[in-house]
Amino acid sequence: MNDTALTKLPSWLEASQSEVGELKANQALSHALLLMGKDGGGQHLLATQIAYDILCDQKQLNSACGECHSCRLNHAGTHPDYHLLDGQEGTIKVDQIRQIITKVATSPQVSHAKVVILAQAASMNINAANAVLKALEEPPSGTYFILTADASSQLIATVRSRCLLINLPEPSSAQIEEWFSGLDLEDDVADIQWVTKQPFTLYQLAKSGRSLLYKDVPENIDKYLQGEMSADLVLSKLDSKNSADFLFAYSALFHQCICYSTGAYVPNLSQIQSTLDRLLNRLGIHKVMDCFNRLQSLNDKTRKTNLNLQIQLKSELIYWLS
Repeated sequence: MNDTALTKLPSWLEASQSEVGELKANQALSHALLLMGKDGGGQHLLATQIAYDILCDQKQLNSACGECHSCRLNHAGTHPDYHLLDGQEGTIKVDQIRQIITKVATSPQVSHAKVVILAQAASMNINAANAVLKALEEPPSGTYFILTADASSQLIATVRSRCLLINLPEPSSAQIEEWFSGLDLEDDVADIQWVTKQPFTLYQLAKSGRSLLYKDVPENIDKYLQGEMSADLVLSKLDSKNSADFLFAYSALFHQCICYSTGAYVPNLSQIQSTLDRLLNRLGIHKVMDCFNRLQSLNDKTRKTNLNLQIQLKSELIYWLS
């Protein structure tokens, strides 16, 4: 694998970095940034790069020099003024926020500034969000907060309003193809862009081998709708470890079906068109939309409760043909 391609800022985020860099060089950078973009688009990598840019000893530069003491510490992952809380690892709690605030309340240890990254900030519970809000209202001297969030996340409005919003662009197909050309992957993910167009998500699916599961979904659903496969057979590879992937795949397929019905662009259409036609002919657009909403609701519930997705997904398949 080419690690450089994974750590180098991708082309579709360079303009966003430049925008922040100009504010930094002109000493006009807000103490709080909110990088808003879809999961898997590289927002965490951008947040990290902006943090490096801020901490660089060459304050007059738009971007990190890569050679100063702070830059060397950042690249080694040992900079004491760089702080990260990652919501992907679970709910961000108030005690974690308080610990970070305590650390940045003092003067920087090495750099001229301190940076706190709150990745997937929407995963903060209400108490943690209120603690962050207080810090944003009265930021410790020389401290910059960088929050990342999905474009559709439920980050509380009061926190959002205290941040400079940076809306991140989605990559084009050409940019995605160029990015993947720099990676050594055994599995080609070009034919599962109907699932997602977010490159880092596609990469994780390929790297983990889970992309193979997604490739089987359209054909298996097509056979199920024709009565050639039973619900049990369609879900024969389902287990507790991959149930979220099945749910993600089914939600994506129904989403693309809705897009297809309106004439909107659908990735990999030639590979999934027969399945989309079958869904529309068998269920009708109103039930397709109903099924999609049910899948979305199921996804929301799994984040809050310990549902048995194996049982729930079988019930959904049976409902499609009811």
